[in-house]
Amino acid sequence: MSNIQKRLNYLKYLFGYKKEFNVTENNIDNIYFKMPMWCCEYTPQVMINNIGPFKWNKMIKILVELYESKLNIETRFFSLIKNYDEKTLEINNDDYEANELILNYIRCRSNIKILIQFSNRQLNFTGYNLYCHKKISLQRNAIECLIYQIFCLTSKFKSFEEIKKYVDLLNIKKDKIINIYLYENKDKADNLNVDLTCDFISPNFISSIMWGELLFNKNSLNLLNEMLLERFLTKLFDRTRLILNTYKKILLIRKITLLEQSKFLVVSGSILSSYGLRLNSDIDIMISNFPNYIDKLTLCKISDLFLDKNKKLFFIDAFHPKVNWLEHWKEWHPRWGSYFGANNILECIYNPKFHYYFCGIKMIILEAEIIRRNLRERPAAIADLLMYNRLLNKNIKIFPIPKSVVQNINKFKNTVSFWIKTKYNLEVTKEELDSIIFE
Repeated sequence: MSNIQKRLNYLKYLFGYKKEFNVTENNIDNIYFKMPMWCCEYTPQVMINNIGPFKWNKMIKILVELYESKLNIETRFFSLIKNYDEKTLEINNDDYEANELILNYIRCRSNIKILIQFSNRQLNFTGYNLYCHKKISLQRNAIECLIYQIFCLTSKFKSFEEIKKYVDLLNIKKDKIINIYLYENKDKADNLNVDLTCDFISPNFISSIMWGELLFNKNSLNLLNEMLLERFLTKLFDRTRLILNTYKKILLIRKITLLEQSKFLVVSGSILSSYGLRLNSDIDIMISNFPNYIDKLTLCKISDLFLDKNKKLFFIDAFHPKVNWLEHWKEWHPRWGSYFGANNILECIYNPKFHYYFCGIKMIILEAEIIRRNLRERPAAIADLLMYNRLLNKNIKIFPIPKSVVQNINKFKNTVSFWIKTKYNLEVTKEELDSIIFE
């Protein structure tokens, strides 16, 4: 049996398709099969060239000019970032502007490093450019999720038991204060004096970017506190990990630039999957059209990989305002965004208040997806809301379902039960079904 046929058989096993699906010899190489390691070790080009040490104000000025932020409500966040002193910054987790500044600066410095310090050692930054310091407080569950993400590109910490044993060694009984340092070797640097048993330094540029997306985004840190990591690491989520890693592989290996990657936002079921709630069978992506300029080669590449139905992979559904935007979204997206503070969905791509990162993938915040499901009034959406409440111990109110959109209430409830079994591998309770109100 050929290697391609083995891969096709594995896909059919994961997706359960009884019919042929659109995978060819030309695009099967885009699929990532090297789990449990995440994609991918590679060295991207910096996002903006010639940004020197501490020159983040120059970087922001370039981004403002590039995105015409004062003209576009979607990208105006960049124009809200003030000038910061060109010296070591103390970053507060609630300061979205400062965190976004640092995150974009990381993307412009290929030799930059992040140090995650669990130890209490006195560090020595003589001979280094120390760009910023940030303190975060994490609970035990969050630390387990942190360990998983910062080692996701390696073969280490791929089982929950392995992660649990390591965190046991850290002897964390309550909230742990962790110091984050962003730095770069300047000249004849001294030994930092880190504790290599429990302090971690990003090994390369792509790791620094991914760690930065995790540590300098408040919503990414919130994910750590709530993610059901043990559930996510079961075989039940093999398909989910293949889908997410394939999306990453396409972006990275097909050399979509960091600037172009910043225009992509994952939405829909993959958000719930990243929290370890449920399986996904595809991945939905919004792609911004800002800035309006894009070279033809990149546009053709994005179209072939994500938008062309005859060339893209069967489990990728991407949407671009200039190519395949749905007409009713012009009214629907502002309505949806108004429930969580966004003007529209494209703004969520650029404003860090409305997105987070999971293993290097930018995703819309969970709150947005929960609101969308409450507005959709469909059995699959109600199933997600019920399991969100159960698995994350939440108590959100499910909006009443108008009887005008339900022909048969028993059939509606049976369909809810079906989706809970299919997507969550769980059984619904009578109390959960009774909590659905029809009016």
